[in-house]
Amino acid sequence: MMKQTLHALGALTIAAALTMLSTACTNDDSLLADEPQASAVKTYTVSIPATMAGDETRAVTFDNSGETPTVTRGFLATEKIHVYNVTKGGALNGYLQPTNISTDGKSCTLTGTLTGSYAIEANDELKLLYNLSHGSDTYFYYISQNGSQESLLDGAVATVTVSSYTGGVLTTTANASFLPVQSMFRFKFVDENNNAITVKKLKVESAGYNIAATYWPIRNDNGANSIVVTPSSPTSDYLYMAMHIREDETPTDLTFTVFDNNDKEYVGTRTAPTGGFKNGKYYYNTAPIQLTKQDTRIAPTVTWTSVKNGAAVSPDEYNCYSVLGPLKEGSSIECNPAEITISGTSNGYRFRMEPGGTVHLNNLTATYDESGYQFISSNGDLNLDINGTNSIAVRHSQCIFVGGTLKLSGNGTLTTTTTSSGRYGIYGSANYNDNNSDFTVLAADGYTVTRSNRQNNGNGTYTLIYTVMPVKP
Repeated sequence: MMKQTLHALGALTIAAALTMLSTACTNDDSLLADEPQASAVKTYTVSIPATMAGDETRAVTFDNSGETPTVTRGFLATEKIHVYNVTKGGALNGYLQPTNISTDGKSCTLTGTLTGSYAIEANDELKLLYNLSHGSDTYFYYISQNGSQESLLDGAVATVTVSSYTGGVLTTTANASFLPVQSMFRFKFVDENNNAITVKKLKVESAGYNIAATYWPIRNDNGANSIVVTPSSPTSDYLYMAMHIREDETPTDLTFTVFDNNDKEYVGTRTAPTGGFKNGKYYYNTAPIQLTKQDTRIAPTVTWTSVKNGAAVSPDEYNCYSVLGPLKEGSSIECNPAEITISGTSNGYRFRMEPGGTVHLNNLTATYDESGYQFISSNGDLNLDINGTNSIAVRHSQCIFVGGTLKLSGNGTLTTTTTSSGRYGIYGSANYNDNNSDFTVLAADGYTVTRSNRQNNGNGTYTLIYTVMPVKP
């Protein structure tokens, strides 16, 4: 192995590097592809000398102990290389692995046995895919990461031309020279007062679509412009990311959205280097990146009357409270219905009740502006106990979705604002759905329910008001 000091370059320190990952592969013996059919399966013994293009070698570990980060690099015998015949348009089964690795880790010989249902011939172009995300597919996947060095996907691609296939041995016209298909990044964050941020979730985006969460080298295609890091536990230490760079796009800055261990949101940007980010580099900051705290998200007041383990529930990284009821007696997995009270002001949070239960709304004002989600959802039956003046606004066709029967009780009003001109703000699959607009079926025993006319707000939203009262004796 070798060590090399990486030197600062502008606001971001850039170093040529790839990072080690013995990526777990699934279905390593086959690549899913539309392969030409032939009468016989051939077996090929392969031995290809390999290096990394230029000074690039396999990154093994990061060393942050000194003033300037360093990287120790080298090929790993445990890593796998899958092979795709570009000329014939099909994949070879099996994989190659590094052998005869040089002392400095800069070169090796890729050896292994491949099979294919069609002949490999002289002048065929082969693409060598190093550390695929899944052995059964020809892509590299970066969407979800945990921020550790060990988890980084370290993929590379080389193209070789077949020289001959003689005596059961396949040879190529030249050595395989691998190019990395992603860069490595190291981040640490502070707030406006330079206090360290303990990161629970990090999302990185690029306005110019300069990064990609998935890369298919066979067709030189990529997808998604948002990559998420969710540490195993919230941390203020370094977070490491691997990202495929779309080098043909106009360079733009990286945008960060961070949620801390108290679910507070921070945003900020980092300027791209001159010429943009490039694959095969190691980008790190000599000082933490400063982010600005956002004050729009507000957690409601919740009373956990009857829930699993009798403990308060924390929202997940998607700001959803997943509420399970107490376990049934004698069961370790089945739950009884839960019971909670939601009050005060809520902005940016939602609830999922399983397997149904009772939700008391007590003078609640709630908004959830992320498209495609209700404020409350449940697959079971739900009793909504409405007291005082309550309002819920969402960017969805209903504020509350119940997969079973929805019933209303209490003494108060609920104002719903949604984006649907056809539905009625709340939805019960079993009794108050698209086929039934009779709101009287919502009344629980001993209560009456009335509903206002739908109001078109003129901005793509619609409002309805439900009034619930006890039946007069």
